[in-house]
Amino acid sequence: MAPKSALDWDIKEHTLIKEAILGKYLHIWFTALSKNYPSIFYIDGFAGSGILQDTSGNIKEGSPLIALEETFFAFEKHNNTNFYLFFIEKNKESSNILQNTLEQKFNSLKEKYNFEEMNEKIKFKVRNIEFDSLVKSLKVFLEQLPQNELKNLPLFVFIDPFGLNIKFEWIEFFLKNFKSEIFINFISSGIIRNKKKLSSEKIKEIFGEYIDLNQINDYALEFKNQIKKKFPDSKVLIFPIKNSKNSTVYKLIHISKHHKAVEKMKEIMFNESIFSNSFGFSVNKQSYKEQFFLFDIGEEVFENAIKEKYPLNEKIIVENIYNSFTRSDEFIWPKKKIREYLLSLEKKGKIRYIKDLDEKKKRRKNTLPDSSIIEIIK
Repeated sequence: MAPKSALDWDIKEHTLIKEAILGKYLHIWFTALSKNYPSIFYIDGFAGSGILQDTSGNIKEGSPLIALEETFFAFEKHNNTNFYLFFIEKNKESSNILQNTLEQKFNSLKEKYNFEEMNEKIKFKVRNIEFDSLVKSLKVFLEQLPQNELKNLPLFVFIDPFGLNIKFEWIEFFLKNFKSEIFINFISSGIIRNKKKLSSEKIKEIFGEYIDLNQINDYALEFKNQIKKKFPDSKVLIFPIKNSKNSTVYKLIHISKHHKAVEKMKEIMFNESIFSNSFGFSVNKQSYKEQFFLFDIGEEVFENAIKEKYPLNEKIIVENIYNSFTRSDEFIWPKKKIREYLLSLEKKGKIRYIKDLDEKKKRRKNTLPDSSIIEIIK
């Protein structure tokens, strides 16, 4: 049994939601990339003990155990790939618990998947250091290489810090030196609470340059803008998680460079939700005290956006609409939600279905295939 001090904290509903989203995405990420790459890397920068305890004393698996399990699933599909997982935890007690917990989980998964001989294809390492120290060590390591042989190998970095312990230079380093995807828990509320106390140095540390916080309405959006300014080809999705009182709890930020990654993350956010007029997160509805929402800005915004992109009475192939919105980091809508909006606008007489590219194909009720041709009529 792990020492109580490392587990004696009450996980909130939004923590379980965040872990579920991460697990669903890693399930796809590990499996897809292990098909084409000889080695895959994963870093959890603030790993904790790997064990979460809710208010009822129930033990839940944290992000390190979730990541390890998803590597085993991917290895079963593509057993020529090497998986390297690094878990960073500065607290000595928590890191010791994490080491033991991962070893137990590893052995359990070997038995579950019946992997007797793995030839060290899946390796994990727990480091009892600050995440910042790891980044600095990696910088020194890469400087010693005549050529960065790791640059084209996939790396996923999960950054879920306590408080305002985040540095923009971390993001720069990983995007510059690796084929990286980064998933961040960005707590804007922490900046709001401490705005008057933050020094210019701390502001620069978070955003990469000094900004006047009093002139910024959305700190996560400013963080995104700074990333896009230095890495224009990156896709930066912001997912505001709100509670039933419409208060933002935190914002999840996903950074990638490929439109497929953007599409998949949007789908996961949608599929993990219960829909009203917003993305409502509840992986297991009975497990949560209150409903949490991924804020959806709605059909009216979509209507305005599509009218900005396409002129009235112009024939449009629906696939182009889907691609335009799902591959963009401007909106969080997945394809399923866009189709819902288009069908709603059709019922309201604002768009008109003309025909299918395949004129012999009959349209089924409440569908709008990629090959459909439509026009905006008002």
